[in-house]
Amino acid sequence: GGIYMSVDNANSFTDKTATAQIGQFYRISVSKQTASKMVGGLQDNGGYAYSNGQWKNYYGADGMDTAVHPTNSNLFYGFIQSGGNLYISNDGGNTLSSSVGAPGGENGNWITPLAMNSAGELFSGYTNLYKLNGANWQQQNSTSFNGSSLETIAIDPNNDNNMYVADGSDLYKSTDKGLTCSPIYFAPSDITSIDVHSSNSDIIYLTTSGIDGEALMSTDGGNSFNSISDGLP
Repeated sequence: GGIYMSVDNANSFTDKTATAQIGQFYRISVSKQTASKMVGGLQDNGGYAYSNGQWKNYYGADGMDTAVHPTNSNLFYGFIQSGGNLYISNDGGNTLSSSVGAPGGENGNWITPLAMNSAGELFSGYTNLYKLNGANWQQQNSTSFNGSSLETIAIDPNNDNNMYVADGSDLYKSTDKGLTCSPIYFAPSDITSIDVHSSNSDIIYLTTSGIDGEALMSTDGGNSFNSISDGLP
């Protein structure tokens, strides 16, 4: 958390932590309009927002996955551990504006995934896929996953209808914004990240976990993958 010093028998303390690079980010998101607006979640140190040239801590606990609204660069979102609460700031992280509890008291993964599409719709992954509706999470999927907490969510930057969800080592794809999700690929180990090419919806990237984990690439919309791990340690 930092280093503090007192010279008056602990009646007051001065924060000596400034400029010390000791925070560990779990996740970070950057505004679509400007790199001068970003938000991140830090282990043990909550959610931090960067705006007006300063980092500001706008909520506590373990800061986890984050999102910035695509058209409002002052609207920040951040999860705490296991998706226990979502914290929202509408003034660039200067203050905490509101919070949203987990759906039905669910616990997600330690890093519960968040994903925002180009229309500003926010999705989260517990044992199901949820969409933020006002001050509540509303279940989005009508088809079921394999029953464990979802690992990660990715949205095609070229088409909001295309969504990819990882449940353990199973990759699911939706072409109707998460309403129906079908398994399309079974990775050799748990999927740790998914990314869709910025201009070609057929190109998908995956990474998988473990000492035999790989970087994988698909050129057919996720139906098949080839390893691109050669040369990685």
